Amino acid sequence: MATIESDIEKYLAKLVKEAGGVYLKIPAVYMSGIPDRLVLLPEGKMSFVELKRPIGGKRAQLQKYWNKKLSDLGYLACYVQTKDEADMLMKRLLK
Repeated sequence: MATIESDIEKYLAKLVKEAGGVYLKIPAVYMSGIPDRLVLLPEGKMSFVELKRPIGGKRAQLQKYWNKKLSDLGYLACYVQTKDEADMLMKRLLK
């Protein structure tokens, strides 16, 4: 059975909770392209996350713009398409 975006989201949310953090969905009501998840961990560690389905998940130009803009401002902003990428994100945040 193929992994879908909701499977990745549940997995990442579980990892965040286990690390004592908060996993938030950000509705894109006022701005298109902003990453739609926010990972908040103890000690002020955070990341903006855009989840994409593992196969065929495409990044819109506006999403690419906001990912770069947030990164340029010093925030960790990333795309997560697999459980391995979720694991790598958490390792990066927790080190």
